[in-house]
Amino acid sequence: MTAEHVSRVWTVLPWGPGGRRQSMHETSTSAESRTPKILIAHPDLSYRTAVAWFLRQHGCQVTATGSGASLRDWARTCHPYICLIADRLDDESGFLTCAKLRMEFPQSRMLLLVERISPEDERFARYAGAEGILRRQEGMRGVAERVLEQVAV
Repeated sequence: MTAEHVSRVWTVLPWGPGGRRQSMHETSTSAESRTPKILIAHPDLSYRTAVAWFLRQHGCQVTATGSGASLRDWARTCHPYICLIADRLDDESGFLTCAKLRMEFPQSRMLLLVERISPEDERFARYAGAEGILRRQEGMRGVAERVLEQVAV
């Protein structure tokens, strides 16, 4: 999709370069182009499958994987709107994956999923370019609902 086909509305989010990110509002009438593309990277197959299922039930296109390398490959294919990345992946740190994706896809929203939110994790997340940090203890449904809130912005 080229810049001529999409007009976006700027919205303020808590994190992001300059505190401003692009929103999902598009002028295209194609149903597929309006469907938010979400990528999930989590080492636990059952966890990522359950979150993906919940998001699909709400009309999102979801691809789930366990490694940072395959997440980046999928991102190059579909140009995601949101990437939900666990702090520990099969092959590398989720913070490193987030930083790599941020460099390649500055328009995508990066959300990190951590065990506990500590000040250190918040600093790392901001440094990596994440716009949000979620706790794994919120449960699969809670995390999926928080992701859907980002889609609605």
